[in-house]
Amino acid sequence: MDETTTTTTTTTVYGRDAELVSLKQAYRRSIFDQYDAAIIFGEQGVGKSSLAHEFIKYAKLGDEAHNSKGCVLLSGKFDNILRAQSSQQFSPILSAFNKYCEWLSPTEERSSLAKKVSCGLMLSLGQEACALVNVIPNLAKVIGAKKPMNATNESDSIVDAKKMLQHLLSQFADVICRSHDAPLLFFMDNLQWADTASITLLKQIMLVSSRSSSSSSSDSSNKSLENDRKNNGQSFFLGCHRNNNKMGNENDDLWKIDNLGLNVTKIEIDCLDKEAVNLMISNRMKMLPLLTSSLANIVYRKTEGNPSFVIQLMTALEKGGSLCMCPIRSRWIWDEKKIEDYELGAKDVVSYLAASLGSMSSDVLAALCTLSCFGSCSDRSLVELENELGSSHPEQNSKWLSGPLDRAVAEGVLNKKDGQYQFVNDRVKDSAYDLIDPEERCLHHFNYGLALCSVAERNDDDGLFLMAVGQINLGGPKAADDGGERSSAANYNLVAGKKARTASDFFSAYWFYDYGISYLEVGHWTNDYDLSLALYDGAAECALVIGEHAVLSILTEQIMHYAKCIEDKLHIFDISVRILMHRSDMSAAIACGIEVLSKLGEDFPKEVTPDVAIHFIEETNEMLDDMTNEKLIDHKAMSDSNKIMAMNFLTRLFEAFFMIRPSDQPIVVLKMVQLSVKHGMSPMSPLAFALYGSFLASMGNIHEGYRYARIAKALLEKIGSRRVAGAVIAYSTQLMAYAEPVQSVINFHIEGGKAAMKSGDTMYADLNAFFYDSCSYWSGKKLRDVMRQLNFTLGLTKQSNHVLMLVSSFIFGAIERVIFR
Repeated sequence: MDETTTTTTTTTVYGRDAELVSLKQAYRRSIFDQYDAAIIFGEQGVGKSSLAHEFIKYAKLGDEAHNSKGCVLLSGKFDNILRAQSSQQFSPILSAFNKYCEWLSPTEERSSLAKKVSCGLMLSLGQEACALVNVIPNLAKVIGAKKPMNATNESDSIVDAKKMLQHLLSQFADVICRSHDAPLLFFMDNLQWADTASITLLKQIMLVSSRSSSSSSSDSSNKSLENDRKNNGQSFFLGCHRNNNKMGNENDDLWKIDNLGLNVTKIEIDCLDKEAVNLMISNRMKMLPLLTSSLANIVYRKTEGNPSFVIQLMTALEKGGSLCMCPIRSRWIWDEKKIEDYELGAKDVVSYLAASLGSMSSDVLAALCTLSCFGSCSDRSLVELENELGSSHPEQNSKWLSGPLDRAVAEGVLNKKDGQYQFVNDRVKDSAYDLIDPEERCLHHFNYGLALCSVAERNDDDGLFLMAVGQINLGGPKAADDGGERSSAANYNLVAGKKARTASDFFSAYWFYDYGISYLEVGHWTNDYDLSLALYDGAAECALVIGEHAVLSILTEQIMHYAKCIEDKLHIFDISVRILMHRSDMSAAIACGIEVLSKLGEDFPKEVTPDVAIHFIEETNEMLDDMTNEKLIDHKAMSDSNKIMAMNFLTRLFEAFFMIRPSDQPIVVLKMVQLSVKHGMSPMSPLAFALYGSFLASMGNIHEGYRYARIAKALLEKIGSRRVAGAVIAYSTQLMAYAEPVQSVINFHIEGGKAAMKSGDTMYADLNAFFYDSCSYWSGKKLRDVMRQLNFTLGLTKQSNHVLMLVSSFIFGAIERVIFR
């Protein structure tokens, strides 16, 4: 049908003038005054997304009257199926960044902007920017970096990979914001389906953006303020959230961020009133509101003003003949009695659409069932599936999937945009999914996954590969025909787990490892030892990170029982110490660590007496007597794997002793120094010498302490691990402040905070921030600037929720109240 014979739908929103004004006011506050965010609440189908997109049109066009340029948009949408499948953490947010990078990919028009973003990323993150290519493939086109295969060993060099990735992404958002001379608008739809980690990331992005805003708003000159705002970036966060969804506390926290110093404008919308429904219908039918009021009254009663229901009902009435175009009168006419008697068969738009599936043809239903296996919307995977299965079955129509889906679009149960199909509602998708027999459903998932794995491997496409393995796992072990398919599925999950870990997505990695274990057959430790060890070891590492401690105990018991040698058990010993520390069982952690050290050939005194301490000090002094600064910095690298592991365990012991036996800490430090001098420098050695310098300074020898602080920094640059970088800089800089002007060393703490966050080490990131704030005060910086920075630090500390740092924040907060009262 052409436009003259069908009612038309516009993108205009109706009855939302006040809400649109509120959004515009919040937006202008955020880009001209103080950072603001807005979240639109409402029940299903009331037009939250439509209101958001209407506002986005305004923001993209700009507002000359308020001197606002058109915004740069980053947008994404959360999905309940993707969340349930644990396909990839941060997926909608990563997709938003990836689409931005695709848009930014160097062209003649945007080459200078792409270069600016690339330089900003390298300046802010250094080589860590390349790590983002793992999760944002199109970023490689911007920074000219190839995708790193496996840049680091997460368990050795990263404290918390999830927090590391959150830091990198929030810094990327800040770089984007600062690189454009226009505001950045970050829009996220369906926040009710957001996972905890994504919410934490969004809050961190808001915090970083608010810092940019507040840093510029402190200038009293209006002209200077405008320039500063342009240089420091302008941004605004907008989200949509469904009201009638049963959710956990994690989602409620997103807008409860007043304690972080951020403001959120909350906009609640409901169904339309009669006047708005009439305006909507009159515009759709291109008739005066006076002529459509009687029809609008009936439609309002049946739909209760739900905009989505209004559209679906009007479409149904048109198809049923109750509403039609009269060629003689050249206008729409309708039969009010028929419309009054029209049985909806449902109380809401979603139930109405779900019930309408039964009237569709078999091929359309089959295509909808296939689409439902992939979530609420399709992506390139559906195209690949159609091509792969179409080529393997020549007798099949090449459009066996897209053709029927196009007819479903015409029926109103799907939307299609940019070649992608999307269910109009999750309940429609669920209804299509429920039409598949449970046993056949498993086979569908399994076979779809195997087919797509083949495509992904041929094209070296990690994103498609992870999605394909997710499909295999939705089929499960029962869908595998024989041992060969089970083994293939287990190996696919092992590879997927490693890829997810490389991308710092430990939730998905655990999911893959766990499913991989489920495909192993009886006797797998004997018949497939290497695969079994790799799956159990990977699952244990991820279980620790994501807090699956009950499962972790089972995994570690299996490895300790079946591992063939001490080398295969070392990683599990390390995990055991970390889990004991996480449970605050420091005594058990220390005992386990000392036991492992003994197995590695390094005895540790069970009791530290004064005589033992003196012996360690004298032995260390003797070993360092003829070691100049140059000799220590250029000392050989540690090559003995057992000694390297011993240094790792000593680092863990230092943290545990700090909590319950701080008087024994120096022995750990002295032991680390001795191992470094005797066997060579390991990635943990910079921390050993930074702590040794602190120990000497605490004994009154500031000069020697300062010397070893500088050696520690030099070693860090040469062979240090990201895992200890934040700690090394924190301790060494504090020592250097005793020997050098505070003003000359204070910025090292900024470097330390960044270094800590690059490994996800929030404790030492916060500690460096607190040290920086205190040094700022003593160095004579303006009190207003010190207070602003301290408030930002306190906000980050509350978000990281680390016990020691929360205590510190309480102390610093008290100091702030005394200084600035």
